[in-house]
Amino acid sequence: MHYIHVNQISFVDFTETVRYFSAKVESYLQNEQIQAAIKIQKRWRGFQERERLTGRRSHVHKSRAAVKIQRFFRTWLERQERRKGDVPSHLRPPGLTDDRRVELQKVISNHREENPVCTWQLWRFFFFII
Repeated sequence: MHYIHVNQISFVDFTETVRYFSAKVESYLQNEQIQAAIKIQKRWRGFQERERLTGRRSHVHKSRAAVKIQRFFRTWLERQERRKGDVPSHLRPPGLTDDRRVELQKVISNHREENPVCTWQLWRFFFFII
């Protein structure tokens, strides 16, 4: 009888030990599964971000190309207008047409003819101040 009791105690200890280690194994496997899922997600997110970056790089490259073309065209247009003697179109005041500009230039030239300024008087004035 004593022998059976020892076996029963050892069986209880054995089942408790098995439960303990099975809980440890379950915890370990669950932790490994979580770590594997994290690695998969990390790799997937990195892949997606690299794909987006490639798309952004091509967009930036196209934008820079467009800016270069626009800059080239604007400088070419300015050179053409300078050769003609006109003010570049993007520097003209808004609402000032060519007819109005010619009219204002005539008014200015008439004013200068009616009110001439002697340059030697201006120079003398400046020298006395200094």
